[in-house]
Amino acid sequence: SLLRTHSNKSIEEDIYITHVEDPWTFYCQLERCADLNSISESLNNGTQAKSPCGQLFQAGDLISAVYSEDSLWYRAVVKEKTSDNLLSIQYIDYGNTSVINVDQAHRLPEDFSISFCAVSLMVNTCNESCYYVLVRNQGSVYLFSLVD
Repeated sequence: SLLRTHSNKSIEEDIYITHVEDPWTFYCQLERCADLNSISESLNNGTQAKSPCGQLFQAGDLISAVYSEDSLWYRAVVKEKTSDNLLSIQYIDYGNTSVINVDQAHRLPEDFSISFCAVSLMVNTCNESCYYVLVRNQGSVYLFSLVD
C-alpha cells in the first residue's frame, strides 16, 4: 500500500484495515507493529495483575479494557467519563470506540505503553471513479469487508 504523509512524501507500508468509520475515514495497523501479538497475549494470559481502579479514570488515561464482542482485553485510551460508572474509550490498536463499565477497565502497566498501532487515515483526494466506488457503491461496505 502507498501512503502519503502530511508533508506529501510517499511511503510504502503494508497495512491492515481494522476499523471503518465512514467511506472517507478508516483505521489501519502497520504491518511492522509486531509487538502487538505479544502484548495481546500478555494482557489475556491471566498473569498480569488486573487491579480495578474504580472511578479514578480520567480522559487521556491509558488502560486495558474488555472488548464486548470477544471478552478479551485490549489497550485503550479513556476519551471521557460519561457517568460515575461508564467510560467512553477508544481501542488504540484498532481505532474502534466503545462505552464500557469501569469494572471492565484497568490501568495499563507501563511496559505495555509502546506506540499506538492504529493509524487514522482519510481519503484526501478522489477522482470520479474513486467517488463512484466510495459513495455510489457503498464504499464503507467494501471497506468493512476488508476487516477480519
